[in-house]
Amino acid sequence: MAIAGEILQPRFKLDIADHYRIMVEGALPSMGWPNPEEAKVPALEQVQAGIEAIGPLAGWLLARAGQGIKDQLVIARTVGGKNGIGVADTIQRLDPKACAYGYVWGVLWGNADGSGSPYKGGDKATVHDNAGLKGLKSMWDVAVLLGDKIDPATGRKAYTDGLAYTGKTVPEQFDAFNAEAKALAKRGITIVTATVGHMAVDFASLREQSKPQRAGVTRSIHYPAQSVGSLSCVPCVGPDVGRLGFGDSVADDVWFDIGARRLVRVPITALKLKR
Repeated sequence: MAIAGEILQPRFKLDIADHYRIMVEGALPSMGWPNPEEAKVPALEQVQAGIEAIGPLAGWLLARAGQGIKDQLVIARTVGGKNGIGVADTIQRLDPKACAYGYVWGVLWGNADGSGSPYKGGDKATVHDNAGLKGLKSMWDVAVLLGDKIDPATGRKAYTDGLAYTGKTVPEQFDAFNAEAKALAKRGITIVTATVGHMAVDFASLREQSKPQRAGVTRSIHYPAQSVGSLSCVPCVGPDVGRLGFGDSVADDVWFDIGARRLVRVPITALKLKR
């Protein structure tokens, strides 16, 4: 994320225009939203103001950039909850043949028509948007996907940029997330774990730029584990022969390449700004 400091002023300004352009000109149109204004996607000025509205966030992101950390702005359609679309709709927009070609594990993710989800409320259940019982109030989920090179739970080099808490069970990963979230909250920064919406639009962004997929498997650690036969599993996403695979991960398994991803959500005001 390109960031520029304002000389002789005790505040920072983030230059997120390139990331924003990739979202509204590449990733979102590829998922069926060719006109961001008609789709009510927040304007660049609103996103900029949202980041600057969180007191320490801009400075924190600036410091991370100085350490060589590449955080990434993502703008995803809210999934689940009152204002979200379904998981099936999200997957179909990203990859219309994902279900038919076996890239979706229906036992946890549900079917192509939105049926079959094990989560109460189906594929629009509140759990999908990771925002609490009431869900997100906005149609669009604007966030900064964190790309740490060091695993915040261990202090060791991350398996791949942004994949955190690897080498742990799901309960251990959830504990590690809560510990990190509490520490950052003391600084006024709130993190969430990545949702299917975040991961889908991030994949679309990389695809539109002809960039390699993100390595490793991202567990949805905020989802309650579900029984699959004799195993307890949570949903996960990961690279699968040039596509994004929507699979399952055994909650008690420990792997060096399976972790979680975290983001900082950006609050968007209802101001009507000119584009």
